[in-house]
Amino acid sequence: MAKQYTMTVSLTKQLDAYVKAKVKSGEYASASEVMRESLRLTQERDRRAGRSRSVAQKIKDGVDSASQGLLLDGPSAMEKHRGRLVRQFSSTSRKAA
Repeated sequence: MAKQYTMTVSLTKQLDAYVKAKVKSGEYASASEVMRESLRLTQERDRRAGRSRSVAQKIKDGVDSASQGLLLDGPSAMEKHRGRLVRQFSSTSRKAA
């Protein structure tokens, strides 16, 4: 188990009651478990938000490129990448054998 550190956290009356209710229900063994789970969920939300921003940026970049006339022929581009992937896969398969 990772080393644990102690931190004092101030909660509103409503949040304090919520944490205590979670422990009392048996869903969590302690207030610390409730807080750790809350932080894990916050981390996951942040990761998802980061991925969403990354996708949004890629879409914006694509739209900007298209606006500047920097377009690719779809079938030709797909064939080029398919060929590269086939060569890469073939090379990897031979090394594994």
